Amino acid sequence: FGSCEQKPCGPITISQSTENKAIAMIETVKGTPSTEESLKVTVMPNPSASVFTIKLQSKYDAPVQMRITDATGRAVESRANLGANSTVQVGASFISGTYYAEFIQGSQRKVVQLMKVR
Repeated sequence: FGSCEQKPCGPITISQSTENKAIAMIETVKGTPSTEESLKVTVMPNPSASVFTIKLQSKYDAPVQMRITDATGRAVESRANLGANSTVQVGASFISGTYYAEFIQGSQRKVVQLMKVR
């Protein structure tokens, strides 16, 4: 990518204060948890003809909220205050089709697609 002194980055004047701001911004980004790092959702099996087993893994203890919608956006199931490192089963009553499971933990959000087959 090159240094920021090269074009087309635009005009940047490098000074001691600019360098310190860049370092502070990098540290802030490192300190901010990303969805990938802080909340992991694993679905087994997917697609499924019966139930989906969803494994939640998080490095934080905050509860997780789950909402599942069908392909039209209609809510079909929701659960509150799931354990941050827990396993849940859903989908026993779902008909064949595509579903979207949304998981929220604090400010982190993760959406996974579920496929229910006959």
